[in-house]
Amino acid sequence: MKGLLTILLGILPILIASVSSAPISESETLEKRGVAPIWYETGPRVQDVIQLKVLNCWWAACSLAVLMSSQKWIEQLVRTGNGTSIIGIASPSDSTSQVTVWNPNSGQQETFTADHNLISQTEDHPDGNWWHDALGQGAKALGKTDSVNGILSGENPDFDPNSGSAKTGLKILTGHDTAFKLKEEIDIGTFFWYCQQAGERHTPVIFNTVPKEDMGTTEPQLGHDHDYAVYNGTENSDGTKTIWARNSWGYTDGFTLEEVYQNSHQLIFLQGLVSLGDGPFDVGNHTGGSGNTTTGTNSTSTASSTSPSSSSASTNGTDSTSSGATPSTSSTSPGSSSAITTPLSNPLRSTETTSTAATSVSAQSSATQDPSASATAAPGSSSGPGNGGTTSPWSWTSLLPGWSTTYPATKVSRATNV
Repeated sequence: MKGLLTILLGILPILIASVSSAPISESETLEKRGVAPIWYETGPRVQDVIQLKVLNCWWAACSLAVLMSSQKWIEQLVRTGNGTSIIGIASPSDSTSQVTVWNPNSGQQETFTADHNLISQTEDHPDGNWWHDALGQGAKALGKTDSVNGILSGENPDFDPNSGSAKTGLKILTGHDTAFKLKEEIDIGTFFWYCQQAGERHTPVIFNTVPKEDMGTTEPQLGHDHDYAVYNGTENSDGTKTIWARNSWGYTDGFTLEEVYQNSHQLIFLQGLVSLGDGPFDVGNHTGGSGNTTTGTNSTSTASSTSPSSSSASTNGTDSTSSGATPSTSSTSPGSSSAITTPLSNPLRSTETTSTAATSVSAQSSATQDPSASATAAPGSSSGPGNGGTTSPWSWTSLLPGWSTTYPATKVSRATNV
């Protein structure tokens, strides 16, 4: 018995070593986590941009204004991780994306790699498409090597909740120089003229509202210290005028011209009201930005979690350091002989337009009129709804990417299909 025990004790270490070194077989193969598409079937849409907690309304408004001017412009800024173009591709999916932005200080075009694993868990749609977050990662990456207004510099740059301006955002997304007009510098007619140009020239226009203590009551209520992307300015059959604007909190609203004018701090736009045309790499339309290109990889940190409706948002979008610019009075924007087109003639906008809207297109008299020519009459009074002409009763179809809402003759307090 003692001998048997001795034998067992001798072979026990061999048995243990054999068991521990045996391979462990998996009964199931682990599946790779799915990656949301960069955008859905129709391409980038205004509904994809939602500002929830990060205090960067200036950036969201710029993204919306550029998208509303030219969907293809945005599509050309975003590619797959290996640099493949995805223009016209339905629901392209990749875990990384190459994004092109412009350094607002130097005008140099730069390319960064955005990572789906680094998308914000609060903004836009964390479980949905991520083209807008990818562009945001590219913008923040500029802070690695340069000091950019609105971006915290460092190894892990992020949006600065205490600064930022749409003048910077439009430069980052377009490479074009920007300008602004303080409300006190222009009359209400000129203010309306600028808003009309957003729809008629396909150029981004943004209005920035006054601080909380100066904000009046509007219907719907405008947010204070907030940036709005202008879709268009329209004249109604009764002579009243409406400013249609996209709020980065997820709404498209129609405001009376008087409400917007009285509660705005400034208008921000591209110098010369440049049309974004068919994208940044269409040499017939794009005249800004540098041809120099650099590449890099982005690394971001977790964003701020303060609500945009809080009083601390008062610093957003307020920047009066650069000088304003008088818009071009010619009928074309720099670099293009046919840059001023009606929304209906742009194939990149929604094709779900009605015959009623099509017949309301005017001769674009407001697009060629110098707003300083008259200090009393509202420029473009002959232009029609949706693109500026008067009809009675009027009805027009929204041409924002991803939208096909036909607005009624009377002003609505809030678009319902946001």
